[in-house]
Amino acid sequence: MKKLLLLIALMMPMASFAQGEEKKDKTTFEKFTSSIGSIVKFIDYKMPVLETSYERAQVTVRKVTNNNSSQCFLKIEFTNYNKREYSAFIAYEDVVELAKALEQLKTLAENDGTGDANYLENKFRTKDRLYLGYYIDKNKNGDKAPTWFISLEGYTSSNLFFKSAEPLLETFNTAINKIKEIQ
Repeated sequence: MKKLLLLIALMMPMASFAQGEEKKDKTTFEKFTSSIGSIVKFIDYKMPVLETSYERAQVTVRKVTNNNSSQCFLKIEFTNYNKREYSAFIAYEDVVELAKALEQLKTLAENDGTGDANYLENKFRTKDRLYLGYYIDKNKNGDKAPTWFISLEGYTSSNLFFKSAEPLLETFNTAINKIKEIQ
């Protein structure tokens, strides 16, 4: 009996630790490509490289066919300063929403640098945990210009930074046109 109680006491912390782990929902890409018992076909189309403030990101449009249905995704991948690789597959519908949100954010950014706040941030989030936005940090040399970012996994280390929104907008619009062409 004592051994049983000791065994239970030792297993309790493991059980509580397992319950504390956060379970991530599958992304749209993961849901579409994870069908058991079906053949999934991938076709990639290389797009122009996305130049950021610090890295160069590879951009691809991927068409995925699963049984009789197909979907297109924008893939952005890069290696950060720690040599860690990041990538995101953005569903076509989200690419369209990101392009619209970026246009709205550009309009907001025109006036956001005029206030007296030391730090300001505006961002848009997709259902697949991708963030797009800008921040203005006046603590750094009093600069009022926004720094644009896209976060591929919702974490700071997966951010790509830009001096303007134009490279992102161009990437989204080029991808939208390519997807319309191949569908």
